[in-house]
Amino acid sequence: MNTEDEAMNSTDGDASRGNATGAPTPSARYETGRLSPKGRKAVLIVLVIGVVLLGAGAAYSYYSSLGSTDLEGQAIRYEALDDTEMAADISLTRDDPSDPAMCVIRARNREGVEVARREVFFPPTQFDSTVVTTKLHTSSPGGVVDVYGCTYDVPAYLGTDTPPGS
Repeated sequence: MNTEDEAMNSTDGDASRGNATGAPTPSARYETGRLSPKGRKAVLIVLVIGVVLLGAGAAYSYYSSLGSTDLEGQAIRYEALDDTEMAADISLTRDDPSDPAMCVIRARNREGVEVARREVFFPPTQFDSTVVTTKLHTSSPGGVVDVYGCTYDVPAYLGTDTPPGS
């Protein structure tokens, strides 16, 4: 074998020599990674930390806007009047009692199935805590009344001329 044949059959990976056809070897045609393994690991760690911080910021933002407890409703007393009606005293504690509010309450039977639901209006008042008495017409005998949720966003049909507890 002569030296020219040896150069053509060489597998030492020298891209400058080329292969038997004179074309550069595959490693010379394609760019290799720009980052070392340590650099790639550092970039990955920074990206993971960034995503975690972004998620924590979004969670805090949603909690502060949607999860605030400026309204707290509670069923303080309830009783079944008969198989189709329950009475309940609903307490609402709010940060700003000068604004009207409403709560959605529900009655559930002994198995936990909802058997009644209604909206209860709380007019503006000077007291932080207000109690109203209301009745729920149930589809079957009720066992418990609870507050589903409360809001300052009172629909127009529950306007200021609506009596409390209606």
